Amino acid sequence: MNTLEHKKLESRNVWMGAALALVAGLTIAPSAIALPEAGLASSSSSILVAQALTSTTGTVIDADTREDTVRLRLSDGSIRMFSLSAQEQRQLGLERGADVMLTMSGNRIITMTRLISSSPETSTTATVVDADPREDTVRLRLADGSIRMFSLAAQKQGQLGLAPGAEVMLTMSGDRIVTMMRMVSVQPLEQVAATIVELTPRLDRIRVRLADGSIRLLSLSVQDQARLGLRNGSAVTLTTRGNRIETMTSNNQVATVTDPGQS
Repeated sequence: MNTLEHKKLESRNVWMGAALALVAGLTIAPSAIALPEAGLASSSSSILVAQALTSTTGTVIDADTREDTVRLRLSDGSIRMFSLSAQEQRQLGLERGADVMLTMSGNRIITMTRLISSSPETSTTATVVDADPREDTVRLRLADGSIRMFSLAAQKQGQLGLAPGAEVMLTMSGDRIVTMMRMVSVQPLEQVAATIVELTPRLDRIRVRLADGSIRLLSLSVQDQARLGLRNGSAVTLTTRGNRIETMTSNNQVATVTDPGQS
């Protein structure tokens, strides 16, 4: 074999080797193959262009389960809409503000992964601005003065007894609430002296004058009035919590009273 024929044989082997390598590369990730755009095709229609996979992050702007679409703001600031079934949206837990990791081939998403914030948990207090059980939302004024709206089911709102002005303790991870607990103000018990001003056994009511001169109307059953040996002018000891009277003591007997408030 002369030198010219040897070079031709080598050239043909190199070309065949390159063609086999291209075919082998396409079979590794067929989903990554993208056909050339119209008008830009190679003169050989059998040659395909393989696009490299890239990774990027995005933030969900909105997810529409009715239309099976998700709008994302990618890390480069661009806004893109992608098709994603309602079932897949629920499996990923996609909602406004959720962060995702994307593997892309050109403009096509190959995989999407929900990113879970690894922010350290912090505790803070907040005050309920308003709670809407119809919309499953609660607006809170955080300790820094900012007002934020959070999603909370009506059932949980009822369990916590949330209402405007209620104080809550939050455990947060970044901007996400991990736990919410209702804070109840607990005031210490105090004992004060009082005098019976009027007894009304038929209505289970009595009036007492406190040491500061104020008159309070209390509810106490006729049986407890008799057990405590009460009469007009009797000196009694009241147990109070804040401005509420809870018990009455007389003759070494204690009874629970109902305090409708000041008279």
